[in-house]
Amino acid sequence: MGKITFIKNASGLNKVGPGKDHYSAMLFFSDTLPSGFSANARIKEITDVAAAETLGIKDDKSDETKATGGNVAITTPGAAGTTVTIIMDGITLGDYALVSGDDEDDVATGLRAAINNLTGVHGYSAAGTLHNVALTAPTGKGDSINAGTHLAFSSTGTGAATVTQFSGGGDAFFDVIHYHISEAFRINSGIKLWVGIFSVPTGAYDFTELKTIQNFAQGKIKNVSIFMKDEAFDTDHLAAIQLILDDLDAAYKPISDVLYCADITSITDLTTLEDLTLLTNEKVSSVIGQDGGNVGAALYAEKGYSISCIGAALGAVSLASVNENIGWRKKFNMAAVELETIAFANGQLFNSLSDNAIESIDRKNYIFLQKDPFLPGTFFNDSWTAVSRTNDFGNIEANRVMDKAIMNVGSKIAPEINGPVNVDETTGKLAIDYVKFLEGKGDEALSEMARKKELSGYKTVIDADQNVNQTSEIDISIVNVPTGVSRNFKIKISFASSI
Repeated sequence: MGKITFIKNASGLNKVGPGKDHYSAMLFFSDTLPSGFSANARIKEITDVAAAETLGIKDDKSDETKATGGNVAITTPGAAGTTVTIIMDGITLGDYALVSGDDEDDVATGLRAAINNLTGVHGYSAAGTLHNVALTAPTGKGDSINAGTHLAFSSTGTGAATVTQFSGGGDAFFDVIHYHISEAFRINSGIKLWVGIFSVPTGAYDFTELKTIQNFAQGKIKNVSIFMKDEAFDTDHLAAIQLILDDLDAAYKPISDVLYCADITSITDLTTLEDLTLLTNEKVSSVIGQDGGNVGAALYAEKGYSISCIGAALGAVSLASVNENIGWRKKFNMAAVELETIAFANGQLFNSLSDNAIESIDRKNYIFLQKDPFLPGTFFNDSWTAVSRTNDFGNIEANRVMDKAIMNVGSKIAPEINGPVNVDETTGKLAIDYVKFLEGKGDEALSEMARKKELSGYKTVIDADQNVNQTSEIDISIVNVPTGVSRNFKIKISFASSI
């Protein structure tokens, strides 16, 4: 029977959220640029994953330079019954058992055949002539197999070979950028996102790129992630980022939070991570969570440096109302196929660490992924920033609420700059009606935040005992009552003979 079937596509409009709290940016550092970028156009607004791919940010390894030159030259075949093996990073590529009469060329021929029979398993293929086994690496190995002792030959007898290591490989990086963009849009399809790919500095990172991208976006960006490819974690980075954020605050172009990811692969004991509560970088957070079983895990294994879940974290922050903690279980479940199995950014699976170790890492104010014994899914542990927990701005949401309040109040008070001020004719101090007028402006700026439950309360207070004719200055006091965060519940439960 003939019929017409309509299939609704819910993703065509790419709807964005109201306001500007979801305006976000990602910063990467690379001297190789996707096709849609150039040295004079390093920042692009990305509307969805397809737009990123149109700009050349793809996960097809197209920017990789394959390592070449890997070769095993058989110099001594060994006796009949000897087994010779070619190994790459601990994985057997192929082996050959010698038979009577085999010479160097026969052994090489046998090894080439064995390797090619297993190409579907390990990805390597073999060619070459005479006594040489010339290897071709699979896509994705990049610079991870350059030099060192990755390629090896072994023999159960007297067989011997000259091994030449791979060299000249260059890492594909666009796939990592693609991954984090994809994750941000997976968590919040309505995120408004700018992506900046800046040149790798010759000296220390100073993160002035934050100013560059904020100015490009006309001061609209609220949330930023910074991914440090193959750069070791360094608290000096956090301090340098905070200095730039302070400058932007002073210029009233605030970025409320920066999520930072750098390489922690060399840290085998995560409880030895530096204590971020001893720092004073209240707008910077260190994200050390990572996928443990899907795309992120595969990228980590391939690249050899921390990948993290910083894209998903930025998506969560952009999705959150300014007062919401991204660890809120009800709203921020990060798991799909990606982030269902979770790890830390040094490759250790979450469930391989003890509860005490995980608690220790949390106490140092790192952001990571965790499981909840009562709920399916994956959640962020909290929204810590790199500052003491007694600091008012020890969480991302505190910074976001304050910055929004400042900008809202500023937008209401700024029109009154250089305006006339009514004063009491007998005292020369502020007239009561003008005091009420300004207090109303302050309250008006915050009332919408209160209606949206971003603030629990607010109050604008102006002391009328001010002589504006002498100072041309008016002092205004605004007090905000933030919403709380229900980090811990204590529930008493027991049996009783009756109720």
